[in-house]
Amino acid sequence: MRDFAVPYCRARRSGCWQREGADELAQRVCRVVMDRVGRSDTLTPRAFLRLLYSTTAAEIAHRPRNSMHTNAIGGALGSMPELQRQTLVLRIAVGLSTADTAAALDLPLASVQIFGHRALDRLRAAAA
Repeated sequence: MRDFAVPYCRARRSGCWQREGADELAQRVCRVVMDRVGRSDTLTPRAFLRLLYSTTAAEIAHRPRNSMHTNAIGGALGSMPELQRQTLVLRIAVGLSTADTAAALDLPLASVQIFGHRALDRLRAAAA
């Protein structure tokens, strides 16, 4: 759980992998998820991943944001549609497989592949 929460929080909060505040946020996410899991009788791995992702995303949304990227890549990330950005963060920053990313986002596998492809195209264009 922490292997998901820490890199995801770092990528979403600082954009530059700075640990400042992101690790504390990840710790809070882990506590909240453990509390919710403790109240559940049956939780499939897919449902657990969805719970972990949705809890992490909600905690990040409720916290004030640190400074964002100011370079072209950061601008491209900031201007991406949310699902493209989320797919990119989960696939690259967190290291989830396409199937796990689809489970976390509750999307079909093909959609995750398309969102990832489009997000990478945007980054390539920004870097050029």
